Amino acid sequence: MSNNLLGVYARPLVLFDVENKDHRKWAWQFFKDSSWKNCPVRFALPDGEDNVCSLIQRLLLAYYSQKEFGRIKPTDRDQNYRKHVKNSPTSIMVNG
Repeated sequence: MSNNLLGVYARPLVLFDVENKDHRKWAWQFFKDSSWKNCPVRFALPDGEDNVCSLIQRLLLAYYSQKEFGRIKPTDRDQNYRKHVKNSPTSIMVNG
């Protein structure tokens, strides 16, 4: 019974999209407060990643560096992640 309630009330699971202004705002809030309490979603980790904070930091660094210094050739890992984000639904259903 409790598993069903958690599924109903849990925050939706999404992949971090660096192009999404809300995602960047929620990441900034996390780095400021050291807490996800104000984030309305949970960020999922794609295969090959082991830490959501490191993933977000790496993606934000590439995003803002590209804005300031121009196009930087992304790594294979970043390209695979971007393909995964673009091909995924807005939210990911977990166990159901």
